[in-house]
Amino acid sequence: MSNPAPKGSAYDPAKIIRRAIFFVCLLGIAIISIFFTFHGLSSPRAMEQAQIGREIARGNGYSTKVIRPVALWQMKEVGEDYPSLESLPDSYHAPLNPCIYAAVLKAADAGDDKAWRMPPRSNIYQLDRVIAVTCVIFFLIAIGVNYLLVARIFDTTIAATVALLMLFCELMWSFSQSGLPQMLMLMLFSCAMFFVWRAVENTEENRSALTPILMSGVFMCLLVLTHWITIWVYAGYVIFAAVYFKPRGVIAALLSGMLAIFVIPVIYFLSISPTGSAFGTAYYAIHDGLGLSQDSIMRSLSPAGEDLGLQGLLLNILATTLRQITDLHRNMGAILVAPLFFVALIHPFKRASLASFRWLILLMWIFAGLGMSIYGLRGGAMDPNQIHILFAPLMAAYGLAMVSILWARLNIPQSMDVLRNAHLIIIVALSAGPMLLSIPQD
Repeated sequence: MSNPAPKGSAYDPAKIIRRAIFFVCLLGIAIISIFFTFHGLSSPRAMEQAQIGREIARGNGYSTKVIRPVALWQMKEVGEDYPSLESLPDSYHAPLNPCIYAAVLKAADAGDDKAWRMPPRSNIYQLDRVIAVTCVIFFLIAIGVNYLLVARIFDTTIAATVALLMLFCELMWSFSQSGLPQMLMLMLFSCAMFFVWRAVENTEENRSALTPILMSGVFMCLLVLTHWITIWVYAGYVIFAAVYFKPRGVIAALLSGMLAIFVIPVIYFLSISPTGSAFGTAYYAIHDGLGLSQDSIMRSLSPAGEDLGLQGLLLNILATTLRQITDLHRNMGAILVAPLFFVALIHPFKRASLASFRWLILLMWIFAGLGMSIYGLRGGAMDPNQIHILFAPLMAAYGLAMVSILWARLNIPQSMDVLRNAHLIIIVALSAGPMLLSIPQD
C-alpha cells in the first residue's frame, strides 16, 4: 500500500487543489477582463503606440499618423521643408512596445480590413482586444516571475500571497486593458530583479556574479527601450552596482556600456536622424512636470521661443513628489502591505542578501520617483509615466515578511493552527475587495 504524500510536497493534494483554484481564478479574471469588462483602449498614448505598431506591420516603417506640429518644426529645422505627412517618423515614444504590437498585429493579419472591420452592433474595435490580450499575457508572465523570485527571497507562502495580491490588483488589470506598456515593463523589471537577486546571492556566497548581472542588464536595457522614464531606474541600479558588486566600479561601467550599446543606435535612428535632437519630440514632455502642459507645446509650429520655466522647477518637483507620497497606496495598486516596505527598511534581517536587496529596491524607487516628479504625473495612477506599480510586488513581499514576523510573535497555540495564516487571508481580502466588488457592476 502506497504511503500518502507528505504535507507540503509537490504532490500534496491540498497544494494541488490550491494551485488549481488559483489558475481557475486567473483564467476566469483574464476572460472577464478581455471579453466582458473591456471597453477598448483607454489611453491616448496607448492608442498612439498601437497605431505605430500598425504602421510597422503594414511595412511603413517606424512612422505615425499622429501629427504633432512641434515634430514638423523639428524636422523642418533639419531639412529644407516640412516632411511628408504620409510617413511621418515618430520620435516621441520608446520603440519596444510598438514593435511588439507590430509583431502581434502582423501575426493577426491586421492588414485585412474586411476581416477586422468593426461589427455593426459593437463599439469595440477587435484589434484593440488583440492589444489587450498581449498586455494581459505580459501581466500573467509577470505574476509567474514574481512568484519564482519571491519564493527564492522568502518562501512559497509569501510568494503565493504576492501572486494573489497581483491577481486581484485592480490597477494592474486596468493597465492591461489600457494598452499602455506598464505590464510589459512589469515583466521586464521582474525578470531583471530575478537575475539581480541571483547576483546578490552569488556575491554573498563568494561566487561569480557576472553572468546574472549581464542578464539583468539586458532586461533593464529592454525596460529603458520600453519607456524612456525608466532610465532613472537604471541609474539607481548602476549606483547600487558601483557600491555593492566587486570589483567596484567595473560592474557599473559594464552596465553603463550595455545601456549605451542598446540605446545610442536607437536614439540616433529614431530621434537624431529625423529631428536633429537626441530626445526627439519627447524632449517637450518635460513641460508636464514644470506645471505647464506638453500638449500646448506639441501643437506649436514655432516652440523655439518657449521657455522651460526652470525658475519654478524645484517647487514643481517638490509638489509632485508630495503628491506621489500622498497617493503611494493608490499608485501601488491599493496593495495593502506594499507601503510597509518602508517599515521593513529598519528591520535587522539576519540574511545579508535579504538586507542588501531592499536597499537596491529603495534606491531604484527613489530615482524613479525623481524622474516622475520631473516629468509629471498629471493622469494620476493611470498616467503613462506612472512606474510605482513596477515596485509593488517586491515591496509587498517585504511588507508581508514584516507582518508575518510580527504575527509570529503572538505565539499562537498549536491548537489554533487555523489562525497561523489568518493575517495573510485578511491582507488578500482587503486588497482584493475593490476589484471583486466592482466586477459585477462592470
